[in-house]
Amino acid sequence: IGRFEGANLSLLSSAIEGYLKLISESSAPTKKHLTVVIRDHDDETSPLGVLQDTLQEDLKKVWQGISKPPMFASSALADLFTLSFFSLPSLKYKKAVFEQQVDLLKSRFTESASPQYVFQDLENR
Repeated sequence: IGRFEGANLSLLSSAIEGYLKLISESSAPTKKHLTVVIRDHDDETSPLGVLQDTLQEDLKKVWQGISKPPMFASSALADLFTLSFFSLPSLKYKKAVFEQQVDLLKSRFTESASPQYVFQDLENR
């Protein structure tokens, strides 16, 4: 976190640029959900809120630095993406908690009854 290459932000930049090219042909693009998963997180040494702030700043820099089609030139990242953050503890040192958190993360994508279900807006269309 806070390191462009170490956090794979170059890959994310390319993915977002490609996505913008694809949807620039669309008359009404829908907002997409972007979940950032933080591995080996220890809330005692690095509070999740602080990491989220750092990541949001990094994502803003990515957004400012990418090439955008003219229709998105004045758009903010939040206009096209809903961001969420999820942390996982160390698998090596906290295996049981890690597995519980993985199940919780999985439920966001697979269980429509989950309050954090990512695809809720798709099912309401």
